[in-house]
Amino acid sequence: MPQVLDVLRPVTIPYSELRQRRIKATRRSRDVKNYVNPPDGMVAETKMANHGLLKLWRMAYGSHVVASWRVS
Repeated sequence: MPQVLDVLRPVTIPYSELRQRRIKATRRSRDVKNYVNPPDGMVAETKMANHGLLKLWRMAYGSHVVASWRVS
């Protein structure tokens, strides 16, 4: 019976020990994406998809066309 109670009894860990165990999660940095516009040779380097120049290109040429311009 004492073994059953030990299993059912919650284990309490002091807050200070929990704080020491906590590991800060770090976010992986985004990769740089390069786009080259073939008609005029302009290059856009970005880590995000909402880059201003890419938005202009998407409005002018369409998103599928601009996606095909990705070099790396």
